[in-house]
Amino acid sequence: MKLFNHTKTIVATCMMLFALGCHAEQAGGSEYTVITRAQLDSFSGKAIYSTENFVYVGELKAGKRHGYGVSYGKDSSVIAGQWRDDKLQGEAVMVDLAANSVSAGHYEQDFMVGTGALTMGEDVVVGEYKSNSPMPLDPTCYKAGSEIPCKESELFK
Repeated sequence: MKLFNHTKTIVATCMMLFALGCHAEQAGGSEYTVITRAQLDSFSGKAIYSTENFVYVGELKAGKRHGYGVSYGKDSSVIAGQWRDDKLQGEAVMVDLAANSVSAGHYEQDFMVGTGALTMGEDVVVGEYKSNSPMPLDPTCYKAGSEIPCKESELFK
């Protein structure tokens, strides 16, 4: 059963990444450049680079994530979306396999703003997010597809 849950998560993640417009390049293609930490600060263009904490595949401007990109964390998280000056800025999806959670919406300065959704397991909360707020104002909550009072949701405990 655990494998089935992870398979569903992986399939859902792939579908979201595809929906955001992530187009894989053939291995060895010249569109992306693998760069080192020493090259990072001055690099602009499509790149692949890694740190101790994550691998990033996407656009850079003067060494900062800028444009579309995907960040793969060593903690089993994936963030796909639009970046500006190293912060999420625009449509993005965050998947955390360790927490069994997904968040999707519009981001400004790394915070979800406007209508968005956050899931954890079978629980989902949907609503209007404000900057610097981890939960939406006036949320609607669901468990396994049925609306529930938010106080019963794992996301509010």
